[in-house]
Amino acid sequence: MGETRPLRERLRQRTAEEIEEAAFALFGERGYEATTIDQIAVAAGVSTRTFFRYFPSKEAVVFGDHQRAVQRLRMALAATDPSLPNVERVRRAMLAVERPGGGDNRRRRQATLAGEVPAVRAHHSRLIEDYEDAIAEVLASSPDAGPDALLRARLTAGAIFGSLRAAQRVAHNDPAVGGHQLFEAVFDLLGGMRSSQERERPAAAGDPDRGPAHS
Repeated sequence: MGETRPLRERLRQRTAEEIEEAAFALFGERGYEATTIDQIAVAAGVSTRTFFRYFPSKEAVVFGDHQRAVQRLRMALAATDPSLPNVERVRRAMLAVERPGGGDNRRRRQATLAGEVPAVRAHHSRLIEDYEDAIAEVLASSPDAGPDALLRARLTAGAIFGSLRAAQRVAHNDPAVGGHQLFEAVFDLLGGMRSSQERERPAAAGDPDRGPAHS
């Protein structure tokens, strides 16, 4: 039994990958909208019923690696130094999982479809919540987390992915701008905002008995 389960999991993953590859090949040949689930199933050598055992929709097959990607990010983030600022921890975790603008053909194809097909873009936006949840849970579980840790962690995750979505739109409209360049710009901006807030905080706090401090 101990050997059968891993083999079964490997076979399931192989079938899922074959369905994904068949789908992307058809998307490239016929276009996303013109490709049907039945055509994907035939190209992958499986039944339509089998397709739906692996993927609930055509949009889902575009992001077939989603759950694995979320888990990789979760583990990478948990391995970062909890004494670092939250934004820097997320930056390091994301770089450890996958270098932005790297040679991952799957990511490029996903980004292209998300940029061109509204249904894929909407599906991807819903999946982003899984990344935000994973990040928030890990950051909020740090040993020195305060009572408002979950709120801060969720705001951090939301700010990061909101900025990354904006960066993706820039990349889609201007292919000359590299993915790594935009990635670093996002984290430089967020890190700079945090540093600015911390510099201003003592001046704004002042002495509670005398009102706000003045420069």
